[in-house]
Amino acid sequence: MREYAVVPKGGDTCDFCAAAPVAKLYRCRNFNVNGMPVFKDVVGTWATCQKCSTMVESKRWASLAARAAQHFIDRKKVPRHDRPSVWVQFTNVCQRFSEHFITED
Repeated sequence: MREYAVVPKGGDTCDFCAAAPVAKLYRCRNFNVNGMPVFKDVVGTWATCQKCSTMVESKRWASLAARAAQHFIDRKKVPRHDRPSVWVQFTNVCQRFSEHFITED
């Protein structure tokens, strides 16, 4: 199966689903996806749209992964046989994000 680049590259869209505008930023400790660090530094910033931010705030990680994966599949026109791989990758990214994002306690 093809390996898709599902890690965000930055910009003015949501780092999960690529929707605009960005509603909230989250500080996050660095982590690896597919053997590569997400950020250049120890801590980075992860952008979210309003819908994805709501899912982060309520810790609905499976819903966040599903939304992000579906938007990616639609945007990139991912072939049907590669979709399970994309779902796994987004589930992994959301899980890793959930373990590393810095709460504002």
